[in-house]
Amino acid sequence: MAQETVKLSKHRVVMHLANGGLHRALKVPENENIPEDKLEAATHSTNPHLKSMAVLAKNMKGWHHGG
Repeated sequence: MAQETVKLSKHRVVMHLANGGLHRALKVPENENIPEDKLEAATHSTNPHLKSMAVLAKNMKGWHHGG
């Protein structure tokens, strides 16, 4: 049986972010930055939700924050 792929809308993902969800999933305190090696490992996760959160976080790191 072939595994069905799920297409997630980027807008839907961004608008429904749970604050600290990736931190909790990776067991990193919310007041600390997620280590790069943990973030990289999460982008290759078999869990599609964890993987999408990690990919989004990695992409958002490149955004220009503030001013």
